[in-house]
Amino acid sequence: MADKFPAHIKYIENKKIVQTVFEHSHNTAKYASEALKSCCFENTGYLAGLLHDMGKYTEEYSRYIEKAAKGENVIRGSVNHTFAGVIYMFENYHNDTDSPFIKITCEIIAYAIGAHHGLFDCIDENGKDGFNHRVSKDKKELSYEEALTNFMKYCSNEKELNDWFERAKKEIELFHSKLKVIYKNKAEANYTYGILSKLILSALIEADRRDTLEFYSGSLIDSCKFETHAIWKDKLAHLEKELAKFTADTDINIARKYISDRCKEFSDNPTGIYKLNVPTGGGKTLSTLRYALAHSEKYNKRRIFFVIPLLSVIEQNARVIRDYINDDNLILEHHSNVVIDDENTDELSKYELLTDTWNSPIIITTLVQFLYTLFDKKSSSIRRIQALTNSVIIIDEIQSLPLRMTYLMNMTLNFLAKFCNTTIILSSATQPSFEKIEYYPLRFNNPPDMVRLSDEVMQKAFKRTKIINSCRLSGYSVDDLAKYTYDISTTTSSILVICNTKKAAKSLYEQLALLKMETLSDYTLYHLSTSMCMEHRKTVLRDIKNDLAKNNHIICVSTQLVEAGIDFSFECVLRSIAGLDNLAQAAGRCNRNGEFDKICNVYLVNLKDENLSHLSEIKNAKEIMEEFIYKYENNRSMYGNDVLSNFSIEAYYKILFSRLEDKDALKYQVKEVNSNLFDMLSENLDFYNRLPDSVEYDKSLKQAFKTAADNFTVFDNNTTDIIVPYNKTGKEIISELYSEKAKYDFIYLKKLISEAKPYTVSVFDYQLRKLVDIGAVTCLPDKPFITLNSDFYNKNTGLDMEETAVFDRKE
Repeated sequence: MADKFPAHIKYIENKKIVQTVFEHSHNTAKYASEALKSCCFENTGYLAGLLHDMGKYTEEYSRYIEKAAKGENVIRGSVNHTFAGVIYMFENYHNDTDSPFIKITCEIIAYAIGAHHGLFDCIDENGKDGFNHRVSKDKKELSYEEALTNFMKYCSNEKELNDWFERAKKEIELFHSKLKVIYKNKAEANYTYGILSKLILSALIEADRRDTLEFYSGSLIDSCKFETHAIWKDKLAHLEKELAKFTADTDINIARKYISDRCKEFSDNPTGIYKLNVPTGGGKTLSTLRYALAHSEKYNKRRIFFVIPLLSVIEQNARVIRDYINDDNLILEHHSNVVIDDENTDELSKYELLTDTWNSPIIITTLVQFLYTLFDKKSSSIRRIQALTNSVIIIDEIQSLPLRMTYLMNMTLNFLAKFCNTTIILSSATQPSFEKIEYYPLRFNNPPDMVRLSDEVMQKAFKRTKIINSCRLSGYSVDDLAKYTYDISTTTSSILVICNTKKAAKSLYEQLALLKMETLSDYTLYHLSTSMCMEHRKTVLRDIKNDLAKNNHIICVSTQLVEAGIDFSFECVLRSIAGLDNLAQAAGRCNRNGEFDKICNVYLVNLKDENLSHLSEIKNAKEIMEEFIYKYENNRSMYGNDVLSNFSIEAYYKILFSRLEDKDALKYQVKEVNSNLFDMLSENLDFYNRLPDSVEYDKSLKQAFKTAADNFTVFDNNTTDIIVPYNKTGKEIISELYSEKAKYDFIYLKKLISEAKPYTVSVFDYQLRKLVDIGAVTCLPDKPFITLNSDFYNKNTGLDMEETAVFDRKE
């Protein structure tokens, strides 16, 4: 008998088209299995996919989906369909007589089923059992027996399910045997089981959303349209031809060629975690691209990821990669989340289908998006985890990682390398000693270093700047620093000033603008910060580079967004004191290619008007840097008379990590629930100890996945991307987003959402509330995006909520 129960319904020209639960369940099982095959969890994924929508096999759900498809008023998610699969798993595979491996396999699959429309806690902050909440739900209220009967009648049978479960259990047993060899610490083991559960969930979400989109769009998504092994071979050959055209005619070009050649040779090393520690200007982008292509060809990797620290750098690095790959169809850039997800229902929003997946051979993304993929609560983020398996991940400027995420990142990268067949390269000129942390270290392969440069090469090729400590006992006011900068500018062609906060950068920019008017100076003044959308910053960067190429007289005031990888070079840099890594990156923007034919000055200054009270990590790094600078000034020879020597960098990080480990600051503290993210995602002892005395918790998974994700943010506050009216194109995109065509044409809306990404600015929650209060944004309940009204974007400094702003009204 044919399945009559609908999973999804659509109408095309008043013709009703149904996808049955059978079709959707089997498609989802197949896709989830495919997503996990490269890391040997394909059977676990298949069973999760097969069971995930068991709860749709009821007449009540059929009536609900019929009404929704006709456009009738229904409460989205009002018919629970995720609990049924969880109940089935526990009733059949989680009894007192079952072995531990049967139980943990059950829990991992049940968690994926129960969380595929939103995370839940195994044990929450109030000591409540999330599995028990689902298993003990009134079966009559869920129509569970009806769902079970129909599932067995139309979709599968007990023998088939038992066979799939037995195969899944063997996968978990193999996983456990590998885990025991690597970890002895219970917290490490629990964290690893937790991230495995998220991986299975990720594959299920990817499979579910993929099949749903295929149904509604009427076309299949060919995830195997790229034969990646052939791609890697072809693109590597092309890159080698281009690199052969380079001439090693200077000391720095000789050094860059040496680094590139060593990276190519190192690609033969097996899958694992490695580091590339070379100075700024060492040609890391092309060297790592060369490595990634060669390694991916040899080991048949699925994807290559370039994780860039800041949004400001992604366009520049993406251009280099695109130029040498020479095929835009192979590359996806993912750097902003224009679509706002609704994670509060038990049903899929059509707008979630607009979000980016990582289904391309080469992905260029930001560290922010990478971290949200690993730790965020949104299904659209979790969905991307599975894409990281059997890949190469190049994380550029790894020192940009927020320190409170150190343990989380170490353990997650260990998991990807040890259990998911993924190779990870950490690239930096100031490599943090993650492997020397006492607890939860990063587990590099041996040898860990892709390239080793001698002191002679370092001095000959990369000694281009001199660090001058110009800090004052009482610090600089904004006015003081503006005058100091102006004085230097009278004998210097180009100056870059880097501040720790956007407010300080904007104030200094405005003060220098006044000083320019007062002195009738000829310098061109620029401003760069994340208050400006990417397209705006790209325009300013182009103008800056043109002026630098012509040796024009310029001053640029910026936040730290220019530090990590921006390829421009000033004659002089001033850096407001922060971490040693910030100083090194700032120095990398000075005399970058030795073009000034001299050693150029980098001044370390202390701006007293910077408020770092809400930027705890910069504040901590600044304090450690002040302590380190004091030690350095009192014994320069001990540090090789170079504040940026390898010995100096190791000494700085040793102080930093030991101080933060003592404070448990590397665990990502969450004061609101009196715990930390690392504990919540491993043993979860803080919440476990809040279980009622009468409860005997009989499960291995204890993680507070939802609470951890709810409290995760890359920055100190949650952010939302808003679309801004920068230039004619930005304004046209905003206008079209509200058009009738976008309202009714889903594909057109998806295209506009993609085009809007370079025109977005991230704002903190409190900033968004202020923008709403003053009428600066349009935020409609039926739209999955927020737009900035045209009077609130400054042509020089971007988003500006001050009443004195000079708004860009004329474009």
